[in-house]
Amino acid sequence: ELKVGSAAQVAILGSLNISIMDLISFIPSFLAERYGYPIVIAFGAFLLSLGVFLSSFTTSLPYLICTQGLLFGIGASFVYFPSVSLPAQYFLRRRGFAMGVSVSGSAVGGLVFSQLAGKLLESIGLAWTLRVTAVICFVVPMMAFAPFMKSRIPTSKALPTFTFLKRGLFYTLLLVTLFNNAGEFIPLDFLPVYGQQRLGLSFEDGAIVMTFVKGFNFMGRIAMGYLGDKIGVSNALVLCTWMIAASLFSWLVAYNFVTLCVVGSLVGFSFGGYWALYPALLSQVFAKDGSFITVISVVYTVAAVWTFSCPPISGLIEEHYGLDA
Repeated sequence: ELKVGSAAQVAILGSLNISIMDLISFIPSFLAERYGYPIVIAFGAFLLSLGVFLSSFTTSLPYLICTQGLLFGIGASFVYFPSVSLPAQYFLRRRGFAMGVSVSGSAVGGLVFSQLAGKLLESIGLAWTLRVTAVICFVVPMMAFAPFMKSRIPTSKALPTFTFLKRGLFYTLLLVTLFNNAGEFIPLDFLPVYGQQRLGLSFEDGAIVMTFVKGFNFMGRIAMGYLGDKIGVSNALVLCTWMIAASLFSWLVAYNFVTLCVVGSLVGFSFGGYWALYPALLSQVFAKDGSFITVISVVYTVAAVWTFSCPPISGLIEEHYGLDA
């Protein structure tokens, strides 16, 4: 049994690996352009699987922060950012849909792993569940992705350019993603807590709610990416931000298991659509201001600090003032 701490402390773990992944995104981006995408992705697969494997031997939150937080986050960054940037090099007319498909992998992974982990926990326990997960985290990127991640742009020893930093639109879009991150991770962390504490739902019910979140997150990435190709990526993104606001306010009227599942579905779909459209818009707007992987890594690096702070702050608010706050 893990000797974990309070809600705010546990929330640090979930936000830390995502924040680390974003914070160091410029490193795998730079290395991928210089040494090639396959080797960077392979190195990332090794690190993230090592983080999960070592966490199977831990007994406290600080060790989990070092393994599943830091080490896993670094490895995930080396896998994610080279992978998500490649479709922009190959697709122009269907870029929104292509980006939606590429980023949908994380949603599918979350959906599949949550179900798989539940079954494994029942049969082989926590430690071996983490070890099996570590093997999967290494084998899948190495066998399925790394050999095929070929860039259309030759590797270059030149330093990346940052001309996009001179454009005011860059800072506007950066502000957009800061606000988005502030709202996204709160329902991901606290929807199950709300269901258990306010609605009296069981742990299994909370897991089902999160399954709806992840399933509709996947559908949102595909559907909104496709819609972006039809009505324009920027138009679809504006629509998606209104959907995000509506989904967060809908949380206030959830009064039973069914309505909480509906809220989870809306949250998952709208935020999934955002993460399909936002990279596509960046690649479209800043196509002439340097490589896309440089642009997106700068955005995610700046957003990382905000991403890390939001869930722990939310946990502190929940502990001191309750869920209504």
